[in-house]
Amino acid sequence: MRNFRNNVSYDPAMDIYNSKEGKKKLAAFKNAPAWKKELWLSKAHASQKRNRAPAIKTIENLRLKRENAEQDAAKTIVMAVSAMQHALMELQYVPTPHSYNKCLNPQAVHNAIFLLRNKCGVAFPPDEEFSRKIELDTGRQSPLQGDKP
Repeated sequence: MRNFRNNVSYDPAMDIYNSKEGKKKLAAFKNAPAWKKELWLSKAHASQKRNRAPAIKTIENLRLKRENAEQDAAKTIVMAVSAMQHALMELQYVPTPHSYNKCLNPQAVHNAIFLLRNKCGVAFPPDEEFSRKIELDTGRQSPLQGDKP
């Protein structure tokens, strides 16, 4: 039985075994001794491998490019998380003056770090501080939001 691609319909005119010469070749193949069939098939498979080699090489190159891009993205995520952690620690160590209106929500930054550490697929070392989310205080408004009813 011959293999056909799923997305192409069968066309009898394109089938080489549908012609008179093709039927003769198929009969000769079926009546040939086993060693001769194996020889013919090995030659056919070798030529198929040669014809497919550029496509396989292209696929391998694409896979390598994708792996490199994912590694670069992972490094960038690690750098972004470490920069956010450093900025959050600096923010927590600096005291807030009495009449200062906060423009940044540290709990939201903590939750963003938590999500980046746990949801992006990059392996981070375990850290107790960023092991869970913090419930946000919804009663306060940021001065950037203005007076909204």
